[in-house]
Amino acid sequence: MTKLPRVAHGLLVAAVLMGSLASCSSELPAVGESLTIEQAETLAQARFRLAAQGPFTVEVSVGGQDDVNHLEAELTVDHQNLQAWGTVERGPQGLAITEQVVLTDQIYAVNVDGVWQTGELPTAALLVPFSMGADRPENAQILAQSDAQFLGSSKLDEQEVAVFRNVSESGQDSTTRLWVDEEGRLQRLDSGADETFSATVLDQSPTPKPEDLVAFIDSLGTPR
Repeated sequence: MTKLPRVAHGLLVAAVLMGSLASCSSELPAVGESLTIEQAETLAQARFRLAAQGPFTVEVSVGGQDDVNHLEAELTVDHQNLQAWGTVERGPQGLAITEQVVLTDQIYAVNVDGVWQTGELPTAALLVPFSMGADRPENAQILAQSDAQFLGSSKLDEQEVAVFRNVSESGQDSTTRLWVDEEGRLQRLDSGADETFSATVLDQSPTPKPEDLVAFIDSLGTPR
């Protein structure tokens, strides 16, 4: 079985890989304002509130559409069990190959002619959706004292959102942005203006876990 990188938790994990896929306004400054207490509390709750609604569907884009290594995925994410399932398209636009996949914190598998086969994770960016949810809120006081910033208000698929720049990691300024809706839920995480990574929550019902997938996961001894 192929062992995947360990899934980290907390806002810092989002700072590692970050493009643009959904319709959104990108006219935002690279540098914003320090967080107010209210903004820190909003950001602290964002991942927890997303996970609290149960499984969610996310669209992931990695690299430019004409890039030979371009990847797009539509995944249903079960944050509680660290499982995701759906489709991955690999390759430049017009030449991409679509695969049905399952991803956990331990395995990556592709459905080949009706049989699940484990393999190499094509990019660690596919692990990021697991970190879009959280079992508990972040510490708002620590966030208020961090270098996280409020970049401004914008729209994401006609929805009003507040956009934050993430906490920096390892002494390097973060470009990662977190888009939070009016209900206080994280709706998008991206790499900033460079458009190399995005993960956007879709406004649609999660796809039920396929029964053959349940059997496959059980055969590996991983939680449902």
